[in-house]
Amino acid sequence: GLRSKFPDIRKKAIDELRRQHKPAAEELIVSAVHDDDRDVRQAALAAIVSSRSREAVVRSLDSQHADVRLVAAMTLSKFGDPAAFAPLVELTRQPQPEKNDPKLAAWKKSVAQALDGLSDLGDPRAIDISLPFLDNEFPEVRKDAATALAWCAREEHGSLLCERLTHADPMVRCEVALGAAMQGRVEAKPFLMSAEFVSRLGVGLQLVSLVALGPQAETALISLLDHDDGSIRRMALLILLMREWKEHDGTPRRLIACLSSLMPRVRLAAAEGLQAFLVPESFAAFVVA
Repeated sequence: GLRSKFPDIRKKAIDELRRQHKPAAEELIVSAVHDDDRDVRQAALAAIVSSRSREAVVRSLDSQHADVRLVAAMTLSKFGDPAAFAPLVELTRQPQPEKNDPKLAAWKKSVAQALDGLSDLGDPRAIDISLPFLDNEFPEVRKDAATALAWCAREEHGSLLCERLTHADPMVRCEVALGAAMQGRVEAKPFLMSAEFVSRLGVGLQLVSLVALGPQAETALISLLDHDDGSIRRMALLILLMREWKEHDGTPRRLIACLSSLMPRVRLAAAEGLQAFLVPESFAAFVVA
């Protein structure tokens, strides 16, 4: 069936082969990622991905078709597989078509997805790859470049991130603020507390950023005890309790701060924590419970 001149027949052959779960069948499916028909090769790739065979996905990276290489590389990147790095970088280096070129839409999608894959990998080598795209004319490309920058950065890239906190694109500012916070840079704190950050990245990532900043952002973290979202309140409270447990320096300042919350359940938890605080073992049991 894979040798048929009709794409629909070749696609049906792939559907039949994927049901067999045999090495010979997998070999034939892998060969189909080179098919000239996009629907056929995408069906083959979907079968490979669903089989969870790393070897087959890696072999798909050798396809002459960029759409196959992109999906295969992104699949590997979600598992942190370093084999995805080189093909993702290659995809970002495709020349950008001219403004009226019909291939421009496909280029934007491909580059944005490749940058997204690099952010999943978290490889610091992607920093130099993503930086030029921060000033691309297309917002979706800038956004994914900034995301890659944030998640691939390391401590030594802190200054580089902070320099871009004044970028003209608000989405870029928010992403680099997240990255700077994860590297412990207090310069990011005003951006994390802005309505701009929350509206674009959400309060969940705001919480993550404040936790990453540590004691420098504890007052801001305490303010989340009054958030409308109960799950955010619970996470903020748990983090504060765990810090109190870890340090346990004899002064329950976080628990005392929690008593000022507008939320009755937060105040109740703080009061119960204060009762157990004087005995470290009892307080540990309270936090774990």
